[in-house]
Amino acid sequence: LSTAMLITFIIGSCVVITRTWLNTKVMSITDNEYAGRIQSTIGFLTSVMLLVSGLVVGGIAKNVGYNLVFYLLGTFVVLIAFISLFYYSRQENATTTSNTSEATVKAKVNEM
Repeated sequence: LSTAMLITFIIGSCVVITRTWLNTKVMSITDNEYAGRIQSTIGFLTSVMLLVSGLVVGGIAKNVGYNLVFYLLGTFVVLIAFISLFYYSRQENATTTSNTSEATVKAKVNEM
């Protein structure tokens, strides 16, 4: 039971990290006038996917076993969270490097 609670905590943490990254990324590339529509669409699609995935995973778990499905889903969510964090940190580093390069070029142009 304690192992299941620990895994549930890890899965929940990874879901929060992934959703936070997704919302941040979507809002950073969305115009302000469309932000509400985009968030509503994402919320709607998330609700539909939760319903569908619950039915599918429940059917698979009934035939294969709940423990196996629980561990596989947990592994999948943790893997996606780490991939998201790696990708996000690479994007942030690229943006920071790009901004620094632009500032350096502007400073050299101003010196001329």
